[in-house]
Amino acid sequence: MPKSYTVWDSLDAASMTFAEIVSDDERGITQQLIQELILAGGVKSIKTKRITKDQKIIPVRMHATVLGNRSGEALLIVSSEKAVH
Repeated sequence: MPKSYTVWDSLDAASMTFAEIVSDDERGITQQLIQELILAGGVKSIKTKRITKDQKIIPVRMHATVLGNRSGEALLIVSSEKAVH
């Protein structure tokens, strides 16, 4: 089945704010999971929703991990997403 939405390319997505890509109804739980990820320093996989380039809301599976320095300080969160149907 062909996709009926347009996704952001990596360069566009990297410069976007959280509010631009996370749907309103998923924002609270997603922020909570990001905080848990930072505290745990591990890998998380969650099912959530994203806003596409053409403003459609689609379900996705997001995988995220924290990258840090040798002192254990969190420097960056890296994530990838895949549309789920």
